[in-house]
Amino acid sequence: MNFASDITCPKCSHQFSLSDEFQKNMETEKKQVQEEAEKSAKEKYDKNLEKEKMHLWRKAQKIAQEKSEEKFSLQMKDLENQNSENQKKLEISRQKELDFLKKERDLDEKSQNLELELEKKLSSELSEFKNKLEEKQKKRELELEKKRSEELNKVTEDLQKKFSEDHRLKLAEQEKKIDQMKKSLEEAQRRADQGSMQIQGDVKENDLRDMLSSEFLADIIEDVPTGVRGADIIQTVRNNLGQKSGVIIWESKNTKVWTEGWIQKLKDDQANLGADIAILVSKTLPEGVEQHQFRNGVWVVSYSFALSLVQLLRFHILEINSMKIGLQGKDEKMNMLYEYLSSPQFKNRIENIVDAFSTMKADLDTEKRSFQKQWSRREKQLERVMMNTSGFYGDLQGISGNAIQTVQSLELPE
Repeated sequence: MNFASDITCPKCSHQFSLSDEFQKNMETEKKQVQEEAEKSAKEKYDKNLEKEKMHLWRKAQKIAQEKSEEKFSLQMKDLENQNSENQKKLEISRQKELDFLKKERDLDEKSQNLELELEKKLSSELSEFKNKLEEKQKKRELELEKKRSEELNKVTEDLQKKFSEDHRLKLAEQEKKIDQMKKSLEEAQRRADQGSMQIQGDVKENDLRDMLSSEFLADIIEDVPTGVRGADIIQTVRNNLGQKSGVIIWESKNTKVWTEGWIQKLKDDQANLGADIAILVSKTLPEGVEQHQFRNGVWVVSYSFALSLVQLLRFHILEINSMKIGLQGKDEKMNMLYEYLSSPQFKNRIENIVDAFSTMKADLDTEKRSFQKQWSRREKQLERVMMNTSGFYGDLQGISGNAIQTVQSLELPE
């Protein structure tokens, strides 16, 4: 760079002439000044640049913070909006749940009410049906009791007529005749076939023995040992005082074919054992016999009707024994009694009574299909009441010698 030789003072405008050395010094100083000025300017620029950078950074920080706060505010506001919407949804859901629970409670209440109504209706119908059933049952029981009472009264009236004063005179006349008949009968029985048979149907015999033991607790029920001549079962009838009143022998048959020789064999056993009545219980009955028959001096009966028959026959044994006690010392009455018991009229009367019981039992069996347990219990109660009442009265009459007051429907003439 070339400088002019003259320079002008900036203050006074005076021009100077510079030499080359001076000019070199000036150039050097100028260069130093320029370098210092550039350095100062650079430092100042750098310093201002730093300040500007700091200012811009702070401004940027501020802007960023403002934007961040704004974004956070927006996010918070969005969260609040979401929370508000969720609250609304939750409230709607809760309301729906409350509505559902209310409907569920209403349904439960309706269901309970319906169950109560059905229960009341069923209870009412059941009570009505039960009342009708009890009323019908009572009516049938009354009819049955009335029918049995009529039969018992009829038997009592016939016995009273038979033992009236007109028949008493015949007792003495029949005494010798009865003795002769007894001797002839004993002789015929001794000559009869005494062969024994192997017992048929052990199961039926055991059932028969168990039935008699459970039904007649006062009686003695004994088996005849195998190989010993005699019937299958001996029933010693005893009254309420434990006194022997009579003997019933039983023969049990469980075969498919009826044998008429059983009758004579059992009659022989009756004579040997001194029994009052002989009963042959058989699975198979003679042709033409449905339930029972008095056949040649022996009662033939089916298993199903055996209990009803023996209850009636036992009742008569107790009655006759009671009369014997009351008639002790009066042989003519005993002869008359024997004549009546040996007569066809007594046989017919017993058969008629048994037929009536058979008809009644057939009707009762039909009703038992629906009321088995209750009818069975009532039937036994009625039968026991009838038998025990008559037997008890006869026992007391015999013991007291007719000192007790009479019961017209049960009274027998002396």
